[in-house]
Amino acid sequence: MEQVSSVGRVPLVKLFLFGLCTITFSVYGYYLVLSLWPQQPVLEPAPWVQIAAPELKLQEEPSKDAPVVKSLQFGERLQLLGEKDNWLNVRDESGDSGWVSRLYVVLSPPGLQ
Repeated sequence: MEQVSSVGRVPLVKLFLFGLCTITFSVYGYYLVLSLWPQQPVLEPAPWVQIAAPELKLQEEPSKDAPVVKSLQFGERLQLLGEKDNWLNVRDESGDSGWVSRLYVVLSPPGLQ
């Protein structure tokens, strides 16, 4: 009686299953690694505000009693750096920074940023 070898089909099935598991693990492993990889924060451009009062004082500190850095005019654009209570920390286009009251500025339209 001849002995029948199981070498014919079984290795192909095992190879197929091994390949399928390898591909599945590779795809899911790739996404797992990407999800655990530390992501760089997306840096958005700082928003700009415009002065909506005829004249506005740029203060050194967020207080109406703080020393004045300079006087700003209507329509000037300011880069928003931060905020505290009703005060905005801003930098003007010449590079001077300080605080202005939130009540006298408006967000600059997106097209002008």
